[in-house]
Amino acid sequence: MHVTYTDHCVERVADDPFRLILAVSLLNKTRWQQATPIFWRILEQWPTADDLAKVPLEVLTEVLQPLGLQNVRATRLILFSQQYVANPPCETRLHPLRVDRTYPVTAVAHLAGVGRYAADSWRIYSPTLLGGGGPKGAREILEGLREPNDEPEEWKEVLPLDKELRWYLIWRWAVEGYKWTPEHGRGDPVDAAYMEKILPDYSTR
Repeated sequence: MHVTYTDHCVERVADDPFRLILAVSLLNKTRWQQATPIFWRILEQWPTADDLAKVPLEVLTEVLQPLGLQNVRATRLILFSQQYVANPPCETRLHPLRVDRTYPVTAVAHLAGVGRYAADSWRIYSPTLLGGGGPKGAREILEGLREPNDEPEEWKEVLPLDKELRWYLIWRWAVEGYKWTPEHGRGDPVDAAYMEKILPDYSTR
C-alpha cells in the first residue's frame, strides 16, 4: 500500500511557538482550508510577534474579515502578540488553563486566546515537549525508515475535544500501530484493513 505523508500548516510551523499558537488561534472553530491562506498572509506581512503586536487594529481586522468575527479575532491576536513579546513561553514557567484549572499546566496558558483547543494543540505538536511532538518521526515511520516506539511522549497523553485534533490523533496513533479513541486513548493494535482506511483518508484532509 502506498501512503503519502501530508502535513498541514500547524505541523510546518510547530518548531516556532509564536507561529504555532497563531496558527491554532486562527484554526479555532474554522476549517483549515479557510484559515490557512489568512495565516500565511499574516506571516508574510508580520512575521514575528513584535511585528504583529504593532499592527493597527483596523488593518488586521480587514485581513481577518474572510474568517468572520474579525473584530474579536484581531483584538485578541494583537493582545496575544503583545503578551508573547513581554512573556514568551518557557518550559520552566508553567501556567494553569484559565478555562479549566484541572487541565495540565503548560507554557502557553497565560497567553490571550489560549483555551482548551490551543493547549491541546500545543501539547500535541510542540517539539519542545517530551518526545518532540506528534509530527516527529511520522514521515520516517510511513516511509519505513524507522520503527514506532513505546517511549513516553506528551502528545500520547492528550485527549482533545476538538474533532480535527481527534482525527489527527487517530491517524498519528495508527502510524504508531494502534487504534485510538478520544474516550479511552490507545487501544488494540491496528490491522491491515484499518490502516488501508485511516492513512489514505488522512492525507486528503
